[in-house]
Amino acid sequence: MTSSQSASAMEQGNLTEQTIGRPVVYGTQGVISSGHYLTSMAGMRMLLTGGNAFDALVAAG
Repeated sequence: MTSSQSASAMEQGNLTEQTIGRPVVYGTQGVISSGHYLTSMAGMRMLLTGGNAFDALVAAG
């Protein structure tokens, strides 16, 4: 779908949810956002093992 087709579909309300092929990692005790799912998982593991937000940042960075 080209950008002009995409814009037209959005205007008409015909745009459906598209899968982008990236895995989603869910957490119940915190949030980590990064450019790669493995980086997010490293940060989430740090939170789940008792680390704080700064520890998760270092693990994800």
